[in-house]
Amino acid sequence: MKQFNNAAMVGLFMALIIVTSTRCACADTKGISRSQADAVSEIQREDNSEAAKADLEVAFKYYNGDGYEDRDDVKALGWFKKAGDLGSAKAQYYAGLMIQNGEGTSVDLKAAKQWYLQAASNGYADAQNNLGDIYAADKGGQTNLKEAANWYEKAAMQGNTKSQYSLGMLYKRGIGKTQDNDKALFWLCLASKDQTKAMIACDEMKGEMPAMKVAQIIKRAKQWKPEMSAQIQP
Repeated sequence: MKQFNNAAMVGLFMALIIVTSTRCACADTKGISRSQADAVSEIQREDNSEAAKADLEVAFKYYNGDGYEDRDDVKALGWFKKAGDLGSAKAQYYAGLMIQNGEGTSVDLKAAKQWYLQAASNGYADAQNNLGDIYAADKGGQTNLKEAANWYEKAAMQGNTKSQYSLGMLYKRGIGKTQDNDKALFWLCLASKDQTKAMIACDEMKGEMPAMKVAQIIKRAKQWKPEMSAQIQP
């Protein structure tokens, strides 16, 4: 068990007093040491994480109707936003999804995009995929397609098969990415596990490429492992 000297214990005690007295994310740390300020910050992060989990649980009860008589989209969205403001990537994603679909509010693609951006920046693969879809459908040409490809790639690396398909097609067509049949086939083969359209595109490409090259790519795809997913709760 870790041992603490008296000075360390006093410092931690002071930090706890500060957090207890303020109990907010913006506790005043003036006049205390850096180690005490770090302790305050760590406790606040833990508080926010626990609060986000609790808010997210309430949000899903309203979203699914679990524990309540009926589903309530307005209340669900409100709780997702609360949890999202506390840093929950999952809540940020669902807030974006509901706003994009006009659930609990009017459709607002710009607002949905901002929520997706927060979740995507926190590594949430489904948000990265949806953000890619928004950029791909946006007007503005190659610049937005490059941005779409960037988010698709992040999600694809985590094993998101929708993004793997989209990324493969961008490589195949040479839009948003430099045209590359090898990479196109690689990502399409990965996505074909549960994407029928990816299976069809993959089979088409196999018939257009040298058999030895195809065999090498398929072998790489079978050996490929996704990055550790950040798509966790909250």
